[in-house]
Amino acid sequence: MFNFFKKNKFKLVLLGIVLVSLWQISFFVYISKWDNIDAYLPYRYFISDYLWNGHFPFWNSFQQLGTPVYSDLQSGTWYPITWLLILLGKYNITSLSLEIISCYIIAGLGFFKLSNYIHQNKKVALLLGLSYALSGFMVGSSQLLPFLIGLAWLPWIIYSSLCFFNEIKYKYAVLLATFMALCTTGASPNFIIVLFYFLFFVFCFYIYKYRK
Repeated sequence: MFNFFKKNKFKLVLLGIVLVSLWQISFFVYISKWDNIDAYLPYRYFISDYLWNGHFPFWNSFQQLGTPVYSDLQSGTWYPITWLLILLGKYNITSLSLEIISCYIIAGLGFFKLSNYIHQNKKVALLLGLSYALSGFMVGSSQLLPFLIGLAWLPWIIYSSLCFFNEIKYKYAVLLATFMALCTTGASPNFIIVLFYFLFFVFCFYIYKYRK
């Protein structure tokens, strides 16, 4: 146990600071508002209600004249973390707070991993991870869950991309595909489209670089 804490002390410090900094949400004092309450919470509750009653959420008959909820990537229908929370019971405001906090933790740990890969300095990586997870854009977007999900997985995608292009190993290709899938199933489609174009041009650059 001691070796575990010693080996992961910087990650644990990052985790603790993020939770304390966002204590209003992490300790369930206040709830997130606006889009999260108006859109993403009802979507996720609908999905959990269907699943707990033994049905897959293909069709939402309660919105307008009916909508195919499974086709909306922002609804959480395909997002693994949403499903993990649904395993605990029907999705509610506590589940929403936990999912929001998970985004900040994933973002901080991802940027820590990316920074340590680039700089090979865990102290610098800790500061950069905290700066990213608690940046103004991250905190200011707390009411937009799909934005947080996209930003949370972005450092992991960049990290696995750099590893793959620098070392050309299958395991990094699998990691990149996994993180892209996690991002795609939960983030805003606009975010995914821009990210796809960015990675496409980066891929073309490395293809040209390694053309021989």
